[in-house]
Amino acid sequence: GKPAHVFVTNTNNNQVILYIYDSASNELLIKKYLGFAHPVKIASVIQTADEGLAVLVQTMVTGRFKRISIYKIPKEHLQSK
Repeated sequence: GKPAHVFVTNTNNNQVILYIYDSASNELLIKKYLGFAHPVKIASVIQTADEGLAVLVQTMVTGRFKRISIYKIPKEHLQSK
């Protein structure tokens, strides 16, 4: 794929939002939300060997038990439509 900038942050709705911008034109290519059933907070994001992304988050189970979770996003789901 072409070079891109990835920004990941938390939303007010306790989700994680992923923004992917084209490095050359600064055009927004993808906006993707992660997390829906339990509140999540971003911990880390890395590019995987297969050119996808791995997003590490912290979640709260039943509102009080902290757990970690990982979202693996394949390269195919990161390509603009």
